[in-house]
Amino acid sequence: MDDKQIASSHPKVDSPDGVSDKPYARIVDNDTDKRLRWAFRKVDATLILVLLLANVLNSMDRSNLGLSKVAGLEKDTGMHGSDFNIVVSLMYPTYLLFMLPSNLWVRAFG
Repeated sequence: MDDKQIASSHPKVDSPDGVSDKPYARIVDNDTDKRLRWAFRKVDATLILVLLLANVLNSMDRSNLGLSKVAGLEKDTGMHGSDFNIVVSLMYPTYLLFMLPSNLWVRAFG
């Protein structure tokens, strides 16, 4: 199908500048465009704040886990034998599991 057939099979859409007669021309007035940009900025700012906070807390968890054993976590919580190893075994695989998707998401949308 060429452009003439496409244009004839769809209703004509006038562009704001009056030049385009393509059926897929984007018509957005200036006020709508400003509102969309504001909404995207608000969502982006919220997501960046949440991801930053999650990253800081995750980093603190990873560093404090090793220090807590030295500071007496096992004695204070009543852990025996390999209980601390089980806690570490639960934490690190979940961190590794979610690290790759979150980094890919940040690369795609950041």
